[in-house]
Amino acid sequence: MLNFTKTFVIVLIIVPILISAHDMSLHMYIGSQTFDVWQEFDPEFYNALVSAQAGWQSTPTTDYSKLMLLKFYYIGLTLPDLFKGEGGQIFIFYIDKQS
Repeated sequence: MLNFTKTFVIVLIIVPILISAHDMSLHMYIGSQTFDVWQEFDPEFYNALVSAQAGWQSTPTTDYSKLMLLKFYYIGLTLPDLFKGEGGQIFIFYIDKQS
C-alpha cells in the first residue's frame, strides 16, 4: 500500500509538469528569466527590457511605454504557441480563407 501511495503522489506531481511543458506561461517565465540573450544581439532593447522589468517589479509605474514593451515582448514569446496543434489549424484556415 505504501508503494502505491508513493507512486500515486509522484504521478500527481510529474503528470501536470509534463502536460504543461509547452504551455504559454512556461515561455513567458523562461523569457522573463533570460533577458541576457538580447544583451549582445541588441543592447538598446536589452537595456529597455531590464529597466522596464525592474521598474515594474519594484512599484507599478505610470510609464505605460515600459508596460507595453513587456506586454508585446511576452506576446511575441507566446505567438509560436498559437500556431501549433489544433489552434494552429484554426489560424491557418483563417489565413488561407483571407488569401
